[in-house]
Amino acid sequence: MEALRVQQPSWLYQSALAAVLWVSLWALSMLMALAPYESVWFPAAGITFVAMVLSGYRAIPGIAVAIVLTSFWRDTLFGMNAPAELFFKATAYTAVLHISVYWLYAKLFRTCVNRFVLLQKNSSALNLVILFIIIALASSFTNAWLSIEALVQTGMIEAPQQYQFFWSWGFGNAAGLLVMAPICLGIVGIAYPRVRKYLGSMSFQNHAADKGPVLAKGGITLLTLVVVLTVSFFNHSVGAATLIFITLVPLLWIVLTESPSVAAASLAGLTFLTALFIDGFGFLLHELIFQSALIIMAVSTWLIIAIRTDTETESVPK
Repeated sequence: MEALRVQQPSWLYQSALAAVLWVSLWALSMLMALAPYESVWFPAAGITFVAMVLSGYRAIPGIAVAIVLTSFWRDTLFGMNAPAELFFKATAYTAVLHISVYWLYAKLFRTCVNRFVLLQKNSSALNLVILFIIIALASSFTNAWLSIEALVQTGMIEAPQQYQFFWSWGFGNAAGLLVMAPICLGIVGIAYPRVRKYLGSMSFQNHAADKGPVLAKGGITLLTLVVVLTVSFFNHSVGAATLIFITLVPLLWIVLTESPSVAAASLAGLTFLTALFIDGFGFLLHELIFQSALIIMAVSTWLIIAIRTDTETESVPK
């Protein structure tokens, strides 16, 4: 136990790392930004959630600094030129709400996981994944609702836009959180075993695999995505947009047949490329359909990995 304590990074290191990752992923999401407060997916939400789960209040300074810095960046990037008083008020409100919401839901998640660990010697990965999915969705839409209310009150966005922003903001946060948080927890869990309890017995450590089949499956997945988005580009109907769900087939093929680490990497890559192409092709009319597909990709991936993990665990002789 003492050895584990010595290995823990200082609060300053944890906070600084959270800030760097948050700003980096925010910048990545801006490649797919539809408006100053709207992106196809927002992976920085996953960093906030993981930071609050693992570091708690120690991560707050880093996340707060990251939000302030990116607020200045966004104002410059989109040429908003908001009055100073209005800008600082909106930034303060959204920072406090963002941190508070994810801190509360992270605390709830941590408490529930600890209770699972106490009640069950070997926590079911499936139960923990279902718990995570529920909390991820709830926290994302809670944050969207409160933040948009704050922006309306400060005059940064107009009240008639509130409903539109709520759904796109909530879905974007949920997509980013659902994809990034388990991956981050899995990576940290390789170095710090105590973190693995948040994923049950799921492990993202590298496993020996034949690169040929993996690359072939990845190529088929990418080809499917390109074909589907090309059809959507020439046909702007709702039906054409829903074809994005076909990309689930090759993704789930990878998830069912490859290691969790390969599945997680495939999910992250497919999500990023999908969001990037959506913005590049200008599929703004059916944005919520594409965001829903990203969420379903993430949910399906983690549920299948959890079921496979529990099955393998049960098959091990005791």
